[in-house]
Amino acid sequence: MLKINVPDTPNSIVPVTLGGLSYQFKFYYISRIKNPSYYLDIYYNNQKVVTGLKMVEGVPLLKKYALLDFDHGELVVFKMKQTDEPLGRDNFGNGKAYELLYVSREELNG
Repeated sequence: MLKINVPDTPNSIVPVTLGGLSYQFKFYYISRIKNPSYYLDIYYNNQKVVTGLKMVEGVPLLKKYALLDFDHGELVVFKMKQTDEPLGRDNFGNGKAYELLYVSREELNG
């Protein structure tokens, strides 16, 4: 498993190398909705792989998609620290209550 660097500032793009491929992860937080949430767009070679992934704890985020440019693993948000607060603006990222992890296909299968 690999921790994904989630920036402290929403609406940020970070380079991420997974499965030997270089991606751009765009993290953004939408607060003007009933249930404010973090979202993720993934790009490969400046082409959209998937957009609008809502960050939800414990759910394989890519499972329902058939992605040719991202078929080597899965992304999952894990609760890393004891908290009663839901995933939100100030508790998501490295060293925080919730973190985004990449699990390779080999780790998933074995």
